[in-house]
Amino acid sequence: MPWFNRQDDAHRERQRQVLEPPKQANLQWVDDTWERLLNTMERLEQVTEDFTNISASRLDNHPDKGNIQEDELDVRTEVHLQIMALQRVLYPVRDEAEWMVEDFLAWFGGREKQPVGPPDEYAVPILQCIAGETFTLPRLPDAGPLSQREMMQALEALGGGLHKGDEDIQRFSENPDLEATKHRHHRGTVRRGLERLSRIDHSWVIRFIDRSERQRGRAAKARAADAPDRQGVIAAYAAATRPPDDTMPQDDITSAVEQPDQSALNNEEEGKQATERS
Repeated sequence: MPWFNRQDDAHRERQRQVLEPPKQANLQWVDDTWERLLNTMERLEQVTEDFTNISASRLDNHPDKGNIQEDELDVRTEVHLQIMALQRVLYPVRDEAEWMVEDFLAWFGGREKQPVGPPDEYAVPILQCIAGETFTLPRLPDAGPLSQREMMQALEALGGGLHKGDEDIQRFSENPDLEATKHRHHRGTVRRGLERLSRIDHSWVIRFIDRSERQRGRAAKARAADAPDRQGVIAAYAAATRPPDDTMPQDDITSAVEQPDQSALNNEEEGKQATERS
């Protein structure tokens, strides 16, 4: 290889290293953006339903934390922005984002006693965003132009985010063994989250099971086909997917599979024996 080609290759590699942040820094941005999205979803619950079940306050820097002054439109707008931000940071590392699906379902399961409300409108778009699918966000009413105060707040948030991003790049570049965090938000269980999701969009539960089957290489879809009812589908998914211990509480897995009625099994066996005697 000519010496100048080797120099060009070395130059391109140096450029790539400068332009591309360390992978762990990108994964950290995913975890932090995920935290902010769920925090905003919890704010939406408080504003629209007067429902408080806090699990994502690690990065809550809202000035009205604990006494929300924003209205529904303000909070919904932030939810939209956080979903779009998540879509952007997920793109380079989507293959390592599967844990977020189960984390969202466990978070969503914490809404099991709530009537279907505005936060539920974002469940499918959020899951589609994680999966890298095209999604449509609920339509926001025309809010008019931003006020000067809102523009300043947006600029301050952008500046703070850029500064944090630079700090992450430096931190992970200086310590290659450092790994990004994966914070969990188990307000409920994965099974309860799937049950609630099936009330909103049962077809997406089937698609979710199909996607899980392809990723895990297990027979979730086949088992679901044997039990096409809603509870059967959820139980089939829970039985066929066995994530690592750090992604789903063990009691979630065991409780998700419906146990057979032992008395019914005994009656069935007695009936077979009576038939054989006759």
